[in-house]
Amino acid sequence: MNKLLLIFIIFPITIFSQKIQFKDKNFEKAILERYDINKNGNIDENEYAAVTIINLKGIELATYEDVYLFKARKLILGDFPIKNLVLKDHPTLRIIFCDNCSLTQFEVENMPYLVSIEIVRNQLKSISIKNSPNIYSLNVSDNMLSEINIDHLTQLESLYVSNNKLHSLNLQNFPKLRWLSLDGNNIKNLDISKNPELYSVAAYGNGLSDSNIKKTKDSKVKIELQERKLESFPPPPPPPAK
Repeated sequence: MNKLLLIFIIFPITIFSQKIQFKDKNFEKAILERYDINKNGNIDENEYAAVTIINLKGIELATYEDVYLFKARKLILGDFPIKNLVLKDHPTLRIIFCDNCSLTQFEVENMPYLVSIEIVRNQLKSISIKNSPNIYSLNVSDNMLSEINIDHLTQLESLYVSNNKLHSLNLQNFPKLRWLSLDGNNIKNLDISKNPELYSVAAYGNGLSDSNIKKTKDSKVKIELQERKLESFPPPPPPPAK
């Protein structure tokens, strides 16, 4: 019994004593700069546990496979070219953010903890999300999507698809949807009758009118069909009294 207990305690320490083998030197440098607290050139056990955010914004990578070395909850990419971003079976990622990477294809699969995706200011032409049922926020604004198939994301509360090339948008399977932004597309008809929680819709730049929007009679949703000018926004509140 004592022998078995000793093996159980030592095993994880022995496994971690091996140096993490990075595939990308720039990825390694980014992690060490932020998390190598004792400056020994390695990530030790305590430092490893602290790697909850992987921020690679502005860092050019040959590969992003080193993401799988860590149990991070948030991945940030930006300002360097990646044509395809495919992430599958990551056990802990909750948030994916990718801005200005010239991305054309995005795919995630088997990500049970993923709740938020923000892929903005890219060149997305296709997006695939499979077996990731807990996503409640999706932002793919400022891309080149002509269609988007996300009917299975029934937990969505926020959906932003502004400034794409969409001609239609099916919202029938999103009963929890509260925030919707679809401005800057070519959507001529919109059905929001199955979205009882919907609070705000930004729909300008599509040629939509009230007569082309189907909603329930008792709906109190706020729909913007014309872009507000800067001066029409309310002034900011005064600073709090000291």
